[in-house]
Amino acid sequence: MVNSYGRKKRKPIYDEELGIAPTEEQIEKMQKQAKNVAYYWINQSDKTRKELYDKIKAKGITDDVANELLDKMVDLGYIDDERYAENFVTSKMTYEKLGHQAILYKLKNKGIEQHIIDNALLAIGDEDTEENARILAEKRLYPTRNLEKNKRIQNIAAFLARRGYSGSIAFKISREAVDQALSSQEE
Repeated sequence: MVNSYGRKKRKPIYDEELGIAPTEEQIEKMQKQAKNVAYYWINQSDKTRKELYDKIKAKGITDDVANELLDKMVDLGYIDDERYAENFVTSKMTYEKLGHQAILYKLKNKGIEQHIIDNALLAIGDEDTEENARILAEKRLYPTRNLEKNKRIQNIAAFLARRGYSGSIAFKISREAVDQALSSQEE
């Protein structure tokens, strides 16, 4: 078998669908391969437990071996979903200016538990959220300059909503930005 890169595909160490328990030798090989996969991806960037689990399972490794290794990595501190969520929230708020809903959605897709997400999102203050929304709204003012006032507000609010801001914040900030832009044009 050849993969899309023209390389030979490795034959899986063990096939769970056979219904036969793996031998000691197969278990040892799976443990070694799981460890290699996990450390490779951890060295690339911080990962959640679910992300690493998916990477390991993609190599045909059993659930028992994968979970055993991941439990050890959690105990050693290589995997920490709480730390990951805190760093993720800070990064997405600072650099991408995403709102609560977008961050929540992304963290859920990464397999972070709801209580961890809630704790990480508590670090975001309402002032920070509104400031980020203002920055994004100001960037959206120029492309909407030829629209009438209400269409402009709707356009900017829709943009903010797509970035994960609640409807109330999106409309409040877009209305403020458009009103401020119009008042500065009149002067």
